[in-house]
Amino acid sequence: MKLTIPVILAAMFATGVVQARPNLDGTWDGVEAKSYTSPENRVKVWYVESGDHAVLPADDDGNNVPDLVELVAAEGDAIYAYLEENQWRLPLSDSEVLTNPDLYGGDGLMDVFLVNFPAGDGQFVRDACLPATANSPQRCAGHMRLENDFTGTYYASVEEAVGVVLSHEFFHGVQFSYVGEMQGWWSEGTATWFEEMYNPEQRDFEALVSGFFEEHERSLNDRTRGPTDGFAYHAGLFPYALSLVHGPELVRRIFERMTTDDPIEAIQTTLLEEGTTLTDTFVQFAMWNALTGPRTIAGTGYPQAADFPVIEPFSLDGTQNINWDLSLPRLSTRYGFMRPSRDTQARFVNLSESESSLSIVVLDLDAGELSVQTDEAILTQGTRWMIMVANGHLDTLDGRVEFRKAPEAEPEPEPEPAPEPGPEPEPEPQAESDSGGCATTGNPLGYLGFLLFVVGHLRLNRRRKLNGLLSLADER
Repeated sequence: MKLTIPVILAAMFATGVVQARPNLDGTWDGVEAKSYTSPENRVKVWYVESGDHAVLPADDDGNNVPDLVELVAAEGDAIYAYLEENQWRLPLSDSEVLTNPDLYGGDGLMDVFLVNFPAGDGQFVRDACLPATANSPQRCAGHMRLENDFTGTYYASVEEAVGVVLSHEFFHGVQFSYVGEMQGWWSEGTATWFEEMYNPEQRDFEALVSGFFEEHERSLNDRTRGPTDGFAYHAGLFPYALSLVHGPELVRRIFERMTTDDPIEAIQTTLLEEGTTLTDTFVQFAMWNALTGPRTIAGTGYPQAADFPVIEPFSLDGTQNINWDLSLPRLSTRYGFMRPSRDTQARFVNLSESESSLSIVVLDLDAGELSVQTDEAILTQGTRWMIMVANGHLDTLDGRVEFRKAPEAEPEPEPEPAPEPGPEPEPEPQAESDSGGCATTGNPLGYLGFLLFVVGHLRLNRRRKLNGLLSLADER
């Protein structure tokens, strides 16, 4: 009986243990093994037709090759084509690292073995590695093992299962063509991400990354906590967010920069080329994670945000003055919820010795508006608020959010009234014109004075109107 959620076994390549291939003696459990080469001559599928590892026997086209075997081979060719189209390195050929043909099937094709998994449905196993050089880290080649019948799994069809699991395992081979050791969160996270890139119609990616919303308090690059810990797969949400903002090629560029098992330095450098930082990127990632389910804001965050689970925030007392003390490990987030009974000022206090500081984001759940705050915000009475505190740095940071009654707003000063216009000047008697024509009835300087008065009056009125606008702005 298979698990209802796929568990892609990773223990052997994570620890560097090299396993013998199932068919080194030409048999599995005493049953003769057969092989089938893909139409594009890229993949060789190995299988048996009886015993515990027997492949599904269906052969609709009657060519004496089980349909599942042909399906796996064709899917492998399609994945190779996708990798080449998107400029990824291809998995390292086993013939490049193994000198004895008996150890790698006699050719340089990618070997896929169909086996019966007691739990899980796929695995990439390293065979051997090229040593590191001055210009290149260690790189490794290997083979894949795939479930032989996919009975008892949660996939909608065998076709979907093959596409999901094979793309995931193929990408492990791609990863090891860049660097031979890799932290689990990045290895499994990007392999899960690749499922979505290769075929957005599948739903395995969404099922796996949905677990991140339940474990959002863990560090993004947390280590695996035992054989049943699926957090590394959940972390596929992060490279997905990166690719939505910067394009899928950003993830490839990160791999091209990797020289050790830790991808963080390569991520930082690549993001700087994009004009941003890991800290700012992580804060945006944490904001997106708050905007799912009924909290989704159209045009913001993940395309499938409405279908993702919601984060359950920590409940904060909105009836009195309180302190929310926090100690956040690297690359982690906390979410709080408050519905204040009075206008409340939320003010952040940095308690860390370092200059790095936590970031605060306030979400008005009633209005669906997001506001990034640097140190304080006003939470209006009766409104439902989510307060997010994110640590986008690589060390543990301490801080406090102080919730206090908001100070009373100071009344706006009354604008000064415009001065009343003075009396009109008396006209002076004018001498008759020598020309006998019409004469003006006022001094030209008096007319200029009237213009100056009008201009001054307009300026005062304009100032009064501007003062009114400023008052309205302050009130908002």
